Formats: sequence, structure tokens, C-alpha cells
Amino acid sequence: MNAPSGGHAPPHAPRRKWAIAGLTLALVVVLAALVVLTRVALDASRSRAAVGRTDPNPVVTVEESYAATDDSVTTPSLPMSPTRPPVPAGPRPVAATAANPLMADLGMPDGGCVLPPWSKYEKGVMDFLRAGLNCLDARWRPIMAQLNLPWRPPALEVTLESKTTPCGGSRLDPYNSYYCSANDLITVVPESYLSTPDGIEFSAATAMAMLAHEYGHHLQYLSGIGHASRARETAAGEHSPEGLELSRRLELQAQCLAGIFYGATFGATAVEFAVRDAYRRGDGPGREPDHGQRANVGAWFEHGVTRNRLADCNTYTAEPDAVG
Repeated sequence: MNAPSGGHAPPHAPRRKWAIAGLTLALVVVLAALVVLTRVALDASRSRAAVGRTDPNPVVTVEESYAATDDSVTTPSLPMSPTRPPVPAGPRPVAATAANPLMADLGMPDGGCVLPPWSKYEKGVMDFLRAGLNCLDARWRPIMAQLNLPWRPPALEVTLESKTTPCGGSRLDPYNSYYCSANDLITVVPESYLSTPDGIEFSAATAMAMLAHEYGHHLQYLSGIGHASRARETAAGEHSPEGLELSRRLELQAQCLAGIFYGATFGATAVEFAVRDAYRRGDGPGREPDHGQRANVGAWFEHGVTRNRLADCNTYTAEPDAVG
């Protein structure tokens, strides 16, 4: 019998509604669980894929890079530095003494330099020495290029004070200027050119010869002779007979190189005085024999002036008496 319109619902109708609502709720829960499981699975898949992927710029801490001790774990790579262009090939020093390219059969072409007037004042002296150094640069640079040896200009200072140098210790010899290869620095001590017995008017020629000698050391170290010779000297013992002979060979070769420059650059009067002054220099009585006897110091300078050949400055093939 059908229920009348507008009357109460049949007795079992409420139970069917609750059953439908429960089923709907269960389906919602199941669907939500499926969504969560699917998202977890996708995240896990992404994580596994990330382990095998190369990150172009991973961020890795030091602790992370050292923490991976399990071989099964792939440690991310550190960011690589940008690729640098190759260093172009160029002249290189040669670690040799007698067989060094600087000892080629080559001379310096005749030429000249314009130097300012000599002055007894500090500024005038510095102007003169800087001009002299520029002259040495201009004269030697093309020769080093021709020999395929490196070249760079040295620095210059004039001092009356004891200096701590990167070449070892604090030094000031009141009568000797010096060169340091660690910083390419020529240090000029004024007494080294003011002590000439010929008078202050000849100080310019003395200062130029002294500067040329120190520049000779600069060339030796640029070419590789200096380092090779010093290595042998250190191995033999700096104060041993063999070590002192190697020191003299280095010093006398610088003297010969100075003579080459002087003879090819300056006139007869300046050359005559510089040669005479060279014979007054060298190891005096009571000094360690590390530079050479005065006769040899003068002879090697004059050798450079008259021969004007690099090969003739090869003190490493000279007899011991010539480098005593």
C-alpha cells in the first residue's frame, strides 16, 4: 500500500540514508588515502631520480662532502671552476750555466743613451740612475728576445739604511750595491760609486758601471744561470772552496756582461775610466773570496768591452785561475 502524500516516511527509510552516508564517507577516505600514497610515491620517485642526476651547480658543505663513507651513497660533486684558457707558450729560463742560451755567440750592436747631467743632489742622482736603468732595459731587451729568453725590467732603489730583503736577512755593505732576484730589485748604496779615488766628477761613470754589473745579475737570473749556479753553490756549501768558486764565476760573468753593455754604449773616455775603476774592485785583504781578485774583476769587465760576445763571458768554462 502506498504511503499517502504528505504523511510519515516508511519505518526503514532512515537506515538506508545512514548506509548511503557511511558508504560515501568510506569512499572519500579511500580516495584521500590514494591521493596521499600517490604523492608519496611521486616524491620518492623524484628523490631516486635526483640521486643520479648531475646538478650543474650543487651546494655542498664541507661536512657533507666528508660524511659519505658508504660506497653505495653518491656524494654530490663540488662546483667546478670555470675553464681557464691555456697559458700561452713563451720564453722560459733554462736551468743551466755553461750551456745556457745567454752564452750564445752574439754581441750587442753599437748604440747610445741620453743621460741627464750628474748631480750631487739626491734627486739628480735618482734621475741619472733611472735614465741609466732605462738605457740598460732598451739595450738588453731585444737581445733577450733574440735568444728566446724571458725579460722584465728590474726595480731600483737607493738607500743608506740596512734592509731586510726576501733574498735572506738584513744587509747593508757600505761599499757594495746588490741585486735581489726574489723581487727583481737593484739596491744602490751610494758609497759604492762615491768611493772612487779619481774624484766626485767621475762618479757618474762609476755609478753607471756599478748599475750595469747589477743588471748583469738580473740577466743571469732571468736566463736561469743564476738559479742554477746558486743551487750548485748551496749543494757544495756556500763557504766551501767549491761554493766560493761558483760565487766568483757568477760575479765575474756579471762583470763581463756589464763590460759588453759599457763598450757598446759609451765613448772612449767613459770606457777608459770604467775599465780603470774595475781593476780597483774585488776581494780585498781579509774579505771572503766570493767576488774575485781585483785583477780578474778588471779583466772580465775589459773582456766584455773588447770582445763584445756573450760566449766570451762564459766564466763557467774558464780555468780556475781566471776566476780566482
